[in-house]
Amino acid sequence: MFPFRVYFNVVPGAGPDLQAGFSAPAKKFKKAVDRNRIKRLMREVYRLEKEPIKKIATEKKMVIHLFFIYTGKEMPSYEIVVSKIIVCLNRIIVTSHEADTSPA
Repeated sequence: MFPFRVYFNVVPGAGPDLQAGFSAPAKKFKKAVDRNRIKRLMREVYRLEKEPIKKIATEKKMVIHLFFIYTGKEMPSYEIVVSKIIVCLNRIIVTSHEADTSPA
């Protein structure tokens, strides 16, 4: 889901927990103020859009760890970050349903 790479870990039955991390590469964004702005945008969108995944983690007693890495080369707009983070979270929800229904 360009311009993001998302690493996640879903552990069913380990208790409700949801944690997220965010990163922007110093190699592409030399100024710390640019990296911080990108991470601030990602954190804000995640904060506003995390309810569905938080609900699943609580209902199914799952531990879900997420790590978002911005891989684009230019400063993203808020609209791009919103649309792409929503797509990422929806895919993680689908994957968490598969992890919950897989035989142990």
